[in-house]
Amino acid sequence: MRQNKKGFISLIMFLVVLVELVDSLNRSNFPDHFLFGTASSSYQYEGAANEGGRGPSIWDTFTQRYPEKIKDQSSGVLAVDSYHRYKEDVGIMKDIGFDAYRFSISWSRVLPGGNLKRGVNREGITYYNNLINQLLANGLKPFVTLFHWDLPQALEDEYGGFLSPNIVAERRALRVVVKLDPENVIDIVGIGVDVAIEEVEVDASGRRSAEELHHDLMLKLKRRNEKMEKKTVKVKKKIMNVRVIRDMMEIREERKDFADYAELCYREFGDRVKHWITLNEPLTYTTNGYGYGIFAPGRCSINNCALGNSTTEPYLVTHHQILAHAAAARVYMDNYQSSQKGQIGISLNSAWVIPLSQSKADKDAASRALAFSYDW
Repeated sequence: MRQNKKGFISLIMFLVVLVELVDSLNRSNFPDHFLFGTASSSYQYEGAANEGGRGPSIWDTFTQRYPEKIKDQSSGVLAVDSYHRYKEDVGIMKDIGFDAYRFSISWSRVLPGGNLKRGVNREGITYYNNLINQLLANGLKPFVTLFHWDLPQALEDEYGGFLSPNIVAERRALRVVVKLDPENVIDIVGIGVDVAIEEVEVDASGRRSAEELHHDLMLKLKRRNEKMEKKTVKVKKKIMNVRVIRDMMEIREERKDFADYAELCYREFGDRVKHWITLNEPLTYTTNGYGYGIFAPGRCSINNCALGNSTTEPYLVTHHQILAHAAAARVYMDNYQSSQKGQIGISLNSAWVIPLSQSKADKDAASRALAFSYDW
């Protein structure tokens, strides 16, 4: 009894000290450059799901199709109505004393059809411009997330969203027509005959450089003529002049849906946004959306999902998310960072794992466990 009483008194004393420590915390306890802020995601906060030219996302479909998977069967149709009340929200942040606000852009609000070909929604652009300007006017730095799990439903319907490599780059083999001037000919060594080639097919899939395409074209021309004449041939370098390379690249027309969406955001908002996040917690999107089916798009082979494969799809989606992150980051670093002076990264979530002992086997096991959630 006496020991229990002593333990209770010790607990009370500890709590008193803890409260005093918390009460004494203020900005002086943190570095000068430390930022205090808050965060949101577009589908959970904006509302106005059917307003302002926004297209549906996979979360709209998910909450409509599987309302029982949402605890209170709510949806993002209204949410907290930040779309209409963003000025009030920013005012609250300022009153609290925050330095920054991290929010996500609704991909389907700026690109209702998911890609540039289907058109940019200027109303959506205007909304985010107004939000960013309101934040800056009140002394808050905007931190912008490009993807917080609300993929445009149009891309899910077209090719399966992040299940497909098309979200990174649409791969197509194109027929490239090379028109040769009379002086640009194939010189057949030892025969002295000029052979004109009207067209040749070159695989222009993926993100290939002009140099790679040029090399393939020259090789195909050479092989074609070797086969035709059964002689060693020499291809004049001028057969592929600068004009032909440019024409060939224009014919290519490769689609890069996530990178194109990201670049639209950099172009429209990057003069004021200096902190970009490509993906929010990709592990959560992968496991809950494709492993357990409890998040959009609700795919799995357990938990009574209608579609999906929990053993393969999470790995495919993970792979394509990594490629999408790399593509979006590369576009920013190559084309915008030097002029806009911003930063770009990714937001990861992970449980922390420590080895059970200091043995090599336990250390390796802990490292592998972390790699699954943190090595993106």
